[in-house]
Amino acid sequence: LIAAGKTISALFDTVYRVPRNARLPLCGVKVLELIIYLYYLDVEAERYQKTYTKSQVDVIKQIHDYITGDLIRHDTIDDLSRRFCISPTTLKANFKGVYGLSVMAYLRQYRIKKAAGLLLESDTSIAEIAGQVGYGSQSKFGAAFKELMGVSPLDYRKKAENIFIND
Repeated sequence: LIAAGKTISALFDTVYRVPRNARLPLCGVKVLELIIYLYYLDVEAERYQKTYTKSQVDVIKQIHDYITGDLIRHDTIDDLSRRFCISPTTLKANFKGVYGLSVMAYLRQYRIKKAAGLLLESDTSIAEIAGQVGYGSQSKFGAAFKELMGVSPLDYRKKAENIFIND
């Protein structure tokens, strides 16, 4: 068995977005793409990928919803493991398996991407946005933002404004 992943999902995503009468011919093309994918698949590497039960994934999704639901809250792994009745080791391993990043790395990336959206959608000050996404310090927020996005929050906002003005 091969665990479903982004690659296989991407192969079939378009099937549901085309008119019904185009689905059968498109499925023929997709089957050929799948054959090519399977031909080059490293079966040994796939064999060692961990799979998760529905209940394990459900708990991890609940944790995800909890930590992204209030970005100002700062829970530790131990806090989360107690709240969701899961060992810290299992929580860390399963979260990384489901979302591809550690809990804290995921949350950091989530906060910065949320902030990037707020910078584009509003005129709210950068300090306020930093607070809204859980950063108590504007300088720490700025450093984290620049590390992930490649530019400072102010430059990101200015660059976006220039794109809209020039369009």
